[in-house]
Amino acid sequence: MPRPRTGKRKLQAAGTRARIYDAAIREIERHGFENATIGGICKAAGVSVGAFYTHFPSKADIIHEIFRKGDRHFEEVVARQLADPRATARILGFFRHYASFNAGSGIEFVRVLYRGLSPQFSDRSRFMIRLLRRLVEEGQAAGELDATRTADEIVDDLFLVARGRIFDWCVREGEYDLVAAMDRTMSLLLPAFAPKPPKAPPQS
Repeated sequence: MPRPRTGKRKLQAAGTRARIYDAAIREIERHGFENATIGGICKAAGVSVGAFYTHFPSKADIIHEIFRKGDRHFEEVVARQLADPRATARILGFFRHYASFNAGSGIEFVRVLYRGLSPQFSDRSRFMIRLLRRLVEEGQAAGELDATRTADEIVDDLFLVARGRIFDWCVREGEYDLVAAMDRTMSLLLPAFAPKPPKAPPQS
């Protein structure tokens, strides 16, 4: 049975959008965000400038797309792989995937994200942030993490340190294994969020 024409058009549009995005990443990595032009991206993708604006309102929207792709990846792939019975181990796994996704995006592209062009960093409605909050809440319920702090506070602190590690990796031109370094950093950090032992009663 022939595929409906509307379905074929949707597939073609999705393919065009993917080509533009992939070409944009290559151009940004090659020339930097400021010097990568829409014309150059379109030439590399083999599409017209009009086709670019059909899928992306601006060059900056290419940057926003990586957040959307990251959230889809964490929803469709990562969330299913975090199966360790310990919540703290699932959190460590989360940040291994987070580091791997950033490393796979390329240093130049990650640098652009860290220039303050993307308010998505602080958007708590994003799946990636909601997933980490759920893992933290599970850790608190299991007695693995401090329940006297809010889950959002712990999530904010975890991301603050993780993004600092990624920033350092960018500054050092990717001279070390980001995933391994992230694992070491978060393994050292997580014990700081363990429940505090009860204070001993004063002796009479």
